[in-house]
Amino acid sequence: MILGPSEVWGGTSLVDPLSGFFKDLFHSTKLVDISLVVPTPTWRNGRMGLDRVAKRLDRFLVAGELVDRLGRFRCWNSVEYISDHLPVSLQIDFDYKRLNYPLKFNRISLEDKEFRLVVEAY
Repeated sequence: MILGPSEVWGGTSLVDPLSGFFKDLFHSTKLVDISLVVPTPTWRNGRMGLDRVAKRLDRFLVAGELVDRLGRFRCWNSVEYISDHLPVSLQIDFDYKRLNYPLKFNRISLEDKEFRLVVEAY
């Protein structure tokens, strides 16, 4: 499932009607979508020209409390052309020294109006 037009390359940029439901679910369950180091598709339809479509369908969701406790997370496409999906890999740097910031940022939170008010007030 794509969560927004930025996760579609080529073809139509129509967003799945359930993407809002999943964004709310991720936010309410405090799941963090680990972004790819380089925003690239994880699925391609294998066509060329105007019929070419690529999307980010595969993702790692990590519990927010693990993101806070563990080191740095990095995600990228690992091997190309095994199938129409490009497998994603996740690396966790346990020894990474995190800096303490007063505000935790999760890009899905931008959809939440209350989060925006907190950021604007800060």
